[in-house]
Amino acid sequence: MESSTLDLIHRLIKTIDSLIAVGDLQQAEELCNSMLAKDENAAAGEFLYRKGLITLQNGNYHDAVILLNHVVNNNPTNPKFKEELTVALMKAGRHSQDSGSLDEARNYYRCTLMINPYHEQAPEALVAMDMSGEYYLKVLSQIHEWQKPAAYLEIGVSRGESMTLAKPPTFCVGIDPTPLIKVPFHTQTQLFEIESDRFFAEQDLSAILNGKSLDLAFIDGMHTFEQVFRDFINVERYCQPDTLVVLHDCLPSDPITSARNRISGWWTGDVWKVLPCLMKYRPDLAIIIIPAPPSGLAIITCLDAKSTILDKGYSGFVEEFKGLTFEEFEKIRDSSFDMVTNDWEAIEKQIISVRGESL
Repeated sequence: MESSTLDLIHRLIKTIDSLIAVGDLQQAEELCNSMLAKDENAAAGEFLYRKGLITLQNGNYHDAVILLNHVVNNNPTNPKFKEELTVALMKAGRHSQDSGSLDEARNYYRCTLMINPYHEQAPEALVAMDMSGEYYLKVLSQIHEWQKPAAYLEIGVSRGESMTLAKPPTFCVGIDPTPLIKVPFHTQTQLFEIESDRFFAEQDLSAILNGKSLDLAFIDGMHTFEQVFRDFINVERYCQPDTLVVLHDCLPSDPITSARNRISGWWTGDVWKVLPCLMKYRPDLAIIIIPAPPSGLAIITCLDAKSTILDKGYSGFVEEFKGLTFEEFEKIRDSSFDMVTNDWEAIEKQIISVRGESL
């Protein structure tokens, strides 16, 4: 391309940018359209990009997404184009959400994460749509207050926010290979800085509890399906029928943040595969699913410490469910999950109900 032509293009771009800056969007769009009509290559880059910006500022979010997506497809390594596309997607998502088109909004937010897995607002928007009621730590606190466990086991202590919910006289056992405790514990606590598999292989939990009943356990350790599955199997061996085992991160909102391998900022892993596996092979368990922000809780009770179904079938079950896709999970969730409103009265009523039915 001749230098005189390049100079003309640069001057036109500066003129369009100046018009956009002062709010003269009509004239700016006319110049863009003029270039797009004259030069088909203009549609692949800067002029179509600017038309996308103008369309976005005019509030035509869906059309802006289409234009900017075309630009990104033709310039996949240009961060400026990608960033503006995510802006358009988020605005289109919010507009769809405000209009009541929730599935469309979810699609926009999920597309944002496909372009930028580390986007901060997209996961928050999805959580706000899919989750309701109290934050998961508040729900766990209510469970503590109601269950009043003699002993409490936690896998995945991390900074200690969930462990600190236990109050005297509860005796606590925490398992985490690399804890980063930031808060004080409020009751007698024994912390094991090892992996959970190693803990159950080397330690005698019954001896550690010293006669106390394991009434409550919270599993929030390594975020992989088979690890959480093993943790549940190991924990159940020490449970009474009315023990409550609580799982975190069991209700993902999108395929990016719930991927098996971490490719995003916010991440739940594929813990969610545990639920359909348990539902299929342990129908005797009562599973109460709560849409507690940010990624759901499941309360499991009516346990059987003597059951060997999961242990014996572990390898086959893992093989069966490890390839489950997010889209397949959504179908199972919508057809099989009976979620309880994230309201403590409803949760308490459901716990009492399933316990009664198991007697």
